[in-house]
Amino acid sequence: MIKDLFKKNVGRIDRLFRVIGGSAMIYFGFFGNSAVTSGLSGTLLGLFGIGIFLSAVFQNCPLYVVAGINTCEKQNNNKNDI
Repeated sequence: MIKDLFKKNVGRIDRLFRVIGGSAMIYFGFFGNSAVTSGLSGTLLGLFGIGIFLSAVFQNCPLYVVAGINTCEKQNNNKNDI
C-alpha cells in the first residue's frame, strides 16, 4: 500500500487542469484583493492551490490512491507498425 502512494496516477489532461486551477488558486488566494479571498480564506485557498499544483508537478494524487483512480495513459509496449 505504501509504494502505491508514490506511483504516477495523474494523466496529461488532468495535469493541465491542475496546473491552471492550482495557479489560479495560488494567485487569488495570496494576491487577490477581494473580500472573499482576504484573510484566512485567502490563505487556505492559496495553500490548497499549492497542493493541487504540486500534485500536477509530481504526477501523483494521494486521494486518487484511496479512491482507486488513475488517469495516466496506458503505455503500449506492443508496436504493431508494419
